[in-house]
Amino acid sequence: MIRGYFSVASEVARLYTDVSREYIIPGVNLVDKLGLSQIADGRGNDEMVRRNQELEQYKENAVHKIRELAGKACTSTKSNRNTTSLLHAD
Repeated sequence: MIRGYFSVASEVARLYTDVSREYIIPGVNLVDKLGLSQIADGRGNDEMVRRNQELEQYKENAVHKIRELAGKACTSTKSNRNTTSLLHAD
């Protein structure tokens, strides 16, 4: 039983690490880069609109991929719990 809990905790930690590395950190870097370049450029409204569209596209892609990963992790975790329950059933 305890092994199952550690397995779930391990899977959640792995998923968070993957999501952070692949989507959260790059997203934060993109926001930072866009903000700094906007200040440095002093460009007009058209450039701001383009950058906002770029950020929106990144967000949509990241949300889609994160939902896919979470769905796969939930399916995998449920499968692992069922297998563990069957193996340890008395």
